[in-house]
Parts: sequence; C-alpha cells; structure tokens
Amino acid sequence: MLANHTRTPRACFFGFWEGNSAFSGIDRTIPRIALGKDVFRYYLLRGAVSRAGDPFHGLLAHLWWPADRAWFVAAHFDFDCIFVGGTAACIDELVLALIWKPGTSN
Repeated sequence: MLANHTRTPRACFFGFWEGNSAFSGIDRTIPRIALGKDVFRYYLLRGAVSRAGDPFHGLLAHLWWPADRAWFVAAHFDFDCIFVGGTAACIDELVLALIWKPGTSN
C-alpha cells in the first residue's frame, strides 16, 4: 500500500538498529546513520519498497522511508508497535485496511 503513496517506490531506505546481537561480526563498511539525542545508530540499506519485508541477518527493518520522504515507518526494537507518518490519504488507506474486513459489518 505504501508504494502507492510515493513517487520513488524503487528507492527506499531501510534502517536496522546496530545494537542487536544478530549483527555481531557484520561488515563495518555498511553505511550507518545516527538518530536522536541518545544517538541510536542504524545500519542503512537501500532498495525498492517491496523489499521492506526482507530480513537482514534475520531481522526486519526498524525504520524505512522512500527517497521522496512521502511517509516514514518506525518500529522500535523494544516495543510491539509500529508508527507510521504520512499524508492523510496514506494513513486513511492503512487504517481502513486494518479495520475493514470483507464480508463483515465493521
């Protein structure tokens, strides 16, 4: 769904929190970014938005966004929740997909 709300669906960034033990021994030349006042560091990979569900060292991306920055997805590594920021149309489509089930009255 998110691919429909960006002009750059083939250029997406994926951030994986570097503090996970799954990354021990990882190639240190992989690009990284630092975010926040506590300086959370993430390995940064790039690919099409359709690759968002592809694991890296067994883990899914904690952060992802398209090159045009039309939306942003964040999944904190310690919590069972996902935050999504985007246009009203983008968020409306996501919410409707989550709450509306064909063949039900909700």
